[in-house]
Amino acid sequence: MNRMRATLSASAARRRAGVRDDPLRARRRGPCVASDCGGGANGFVDIPDSLSGEVKARQPLSDTNSPTAYQVTVEVGTIGGDRRGWARISSGDPVNNPVRKHAKVWMDWRAPQSPIQPWLQCGPFEVRHDGLTATSAAKRTDPSPAWQFRACGSMELPGSPVYCTDWW
Repeated sequence: MNRMRATLSASAARRRAGVRDDPLRARRRGPCVASDCGGGANGFVDIPDSLSGEVKARQPLSDTNSPTAYQVTVEVGTIGGDRRGWARISSGDPVNNPVRKHAKVWMDWRAPQSPIQPWLQCGPFEVRHDGLTATSAAKRTDPSPAWQFRACGSMELPGSPVYCTDWW
């Protein structure tokens, strides 16, 4: 009973801190990893960390909505002849507030026909060096409103809250 109470308390504390529970991670009984979508897995393709596209959704990694804050975005563009979406972490002011090494970004993808429900988490991917950006792998887009992406990320400090865009 005490163990259950401690688990529930930890879950409630994470929600209060803005950390989103991930049902997929819990169901797998282990962390989601970049290999869930890297190297062509599950229809994703690897892309350069420097790639940028048309921004479809944006979320600052802070509660202040500062224009200089780190941000995660859902971006789309043409890759290998296909329209694809991906997540990207960057800074609103890369000169004075560069993204730091170990900041993380990932993309959640959901579709009714997906074998992984309620969504597949693509990542996390870490920023490799101070001042750089990072991207998730990219997934083909679809005109169906049920085929959706969102970008999530956290800053480089252990225990940093997770912020996610709205679903796009």
